[in-house]
Amino acid sequence: MRALADGRGVYASFDLYNYPWYLSMYYKLLRRCFEEGNPSTLYIKGVEYFFRLDRHQEGLASIKRAADAGFERALYTYAMTCKIFWEDEEYFSRFTKESVGKIGKVVRTYRPGWN
Repeated sequence: MRALADGRGVYASFDLYNYPWYLSMYYKLLRRCFEEGNPSTLYIKGVEYFFRLDRHQEGLASIKRAADAGFERALYTYAMTCKIFWEDEEYFSRFTKESVGKIGKVVRTYRPGWN
């Protein structure tokens, strides 16, 4: 079982947003997922690099990789960031009716300061 759970495909497809962030092996898990090109990890690193560390080129490249892999949060973030900073609307065409509905639901239920 351990050999199966430690496979590359597991780390590449593991969605970090579905599990608690207080895992005891958090950094090791993030590093391994990032090494395998995991979309949720690429997104997290990309957002941190772009918005927190002002490493715009690296951050946007990671967010784009996650968006291209089909990670919806990354698609929204990448499309909106490109629109706001560079008036680029290329990725807006990738939104589906369902994803727009999900985004609207998240925005309507968001409360600043709530986790």
